[in-house]
Amino acid sequence: MRRTYFISFLIILFISCSSGGDKKLTFGSLDLYYTSDITTYEAEDVGDYFSGIGFGIGDTKEVVKLSKSNDRYMVQFVMPDGQVKLENIWKRYGQGISQNVLKGAPVDVDLCDENFNSLKFLGSD
Repeated sequence: MRRTYFISFLIILFISCSSGGDKKLTFGSLDLYYTSDITTYEAEDVGDYFSGIGFGIGDTKEVVKLSKSNDRYMVQFVMPDGQVKLENIWKRYGQGISQNVLKGAPVDVDLCDENFNSLKFLGSD
């Protein structure tokens, strides 16, 4: 019996550690992950913004991560198949989030693989 509890404990520990502490909200086909530096309200507002402009409402799964360091936000977009393309569009998304959701705060844009490893950092304007 103790062994069963111990194994259950290890499984729960592994699952909680593997999530990296990020939280997740889903908006249609958009999975929006956010770190502990982001409030739930900020994450919901960003998700609502994406929904409002038609991002993440189709059949294609979109994955985005929102984080913050000091007074700078970062939006990481997962690139399907690891292919970086349409950089100007991704930068415009970052600008739109800055202007329409985050009161003009700087938003850096990073194009990533499915593990959020940077493929190309675009920064902010």
